[in-house]
Amino acid sequence: KDLKEKKVVVVCRTPASLTFGNANIARELTHEVSRLLEQRISKVEMVSASDVENWCDENSWDDPREIGKGLEAQMVVDIDLEHFSLYKGQTLYQGSADYTVQVIDIENGGDVVFKKTPPQLLWPPNSAVLTSEKREPEFRQQYLAVLAGEIGALFYPHDAYDAYARDADAL
Repeated sequence: KDLKEKKVVVVCRTPASLTFGNANIARELTHEVSRLLEQRISKVEMVSASDVENWCDENSWDDPREIGKGLEAQMVVDIDLEHFSLYKGQTLYQGSADYTVQVIDIENGGDVVFKKTPPQLLWPPNSAVLTSEKREPEFRQQYLAVLAGEIGALFYPHDAYDAYARDADAL
């Protein structure tokens, strides 16, 4: 869905089971996807991730449409993060995430105008990184950037071959 010339809010929802060990994942992903969309889409007006966080802290909500209306956005990019992990066993990092992205058009009665559930995102896709070779915060930041990039690429032009060099980025 075209977000150009729209006021857009990004929301990330996670199940309660994800909050253990990943308490800030929704906030971090919201911030990173918002930043990418603002950088790569001309004439988009992004609601800041901190405004989203403040609104959510001050209001109870069940539906992302409520956030869109509350922050006077025209479109909501709703990320439903169903699974998120940084580990493949106890001594290896390999990020994995299952998610659905939908775009809700607030101006058009809250209709879902775009929805995609990509396959599980593994990174690095063909290997793993020893936990002794990299600190968790560094790996987490790298994986979040990859995940945000995959989500953002749903909305702006990108080189489809970028994904092929990802294994090397993890080392």
